[in-house]
Amino acid sequence: MNIAVVNGLSLYPGWSIQMGCTTLDSLDINDGFVSGLTQVFGPTDVNILAGWNSYVLNPGFNWDGVSNVVVEFCFSNYPNGFTQNSPTFYTTTSYTSVIRNFTDGANLRHGDAAVLQPR
Repeated sequence: MNIAVVNGLSLYPGWSIQMGCTTLDSLDINDGFVSGLTQVFGPTDVNILAGWNSYVLNPGFNWDGVSNVVVEFCFSNYPNGFTQNSPTFYTTTSYTSVIRNFTDGANLRHGDAAVLQPR
């Protein structure tokens, strides 16, 4: 993940990464987040830096070579709130490539859609 700037706090508690394969060509906000993903990192507290941040996947992820890949990042910024999240660099896509959500003090499974794919 390529962090543009550390905005506020650098510690992201409970950071986890889930991944999976999908036949979807575009995400749909009405469907919510893609289910059935495999946890490949964390949850653990992570300190981020501006620039590229790398994560060792354990277990690793086995892409089938055909399907599209879904990556889900989750963390809790309690008690600081989402307003101190750090932005990533992104690439604009022609399709809905991101579903995201952020709310203080809540466990979320639905969000808003975007065509801004993190890189």
